[in-house]
Amino acid sequence: MDTLDVWDHSLSKTGSLIAKTRKSFLEKLVPFSGDFYNGISSGREALSLSYFSTIEEDAVISEEIMLSFLKKNRAEDIRLGSTSVGPHRDDLLIDINAMSAKNFGSQGQQRSAVLALKLGECALIEQVTGQKPVVLLDDVMSELDDLRRDFLLHRLLDRQIFITCCDPRQVVDVDAAYKIEAGRLSLR
Repeated sequence: MDTLDVWDHSLSKTGSLIAKTRKSFLEKLVPFSGDFYNGISSGREALSLSYFSTIEEDAVISEEIMLSFLKKNRAEDIRLGSTSVGPHRDDLLIDINAMSAKNFGSQGQQRSAVLALKLGECALIEQVTGQKPVVLLDDVMSELDDLRRDFLLHRLLDRQIFITCCDPRQVVDVDAAYKIEAGRLSLR
């Protein structure tokens, strides 16, 4: 067995496990994130998520299947100097109203999709652990319209949340607000 065979066996074993775990996680995340995006967009847009695998779209990703793809692509991979299949080449595809958010989404739609993913993760973590994670949002309010901003804040009321923003008027009705000026932290 040559060195590439050893590497391919190792990649197919761990790679198939990573891909299966990602697909399983995504199946659990989709309902939460879809619900959040529906709320953020006031029901005007639908979010869909899918896992893009370099193996085959509908194939059950197994160690054997991944190994066969690695062997099949070996000559081309050697020519390119890089492995063309495996979890390091897979991707999460995000669509809004059946169109690629990456290629066709506005900056606000893309930001809303990211927020829906993060809030979906929070809900999934809470479901699995029974604990609400702390939410950190860095300057997201400036890119959201009033409706999306209100939805976001309303959905996060029961959580511990830290929000940074440049305009304090973007965040109202909070328990505490701090201001950093000239390197000093003070209660606003």
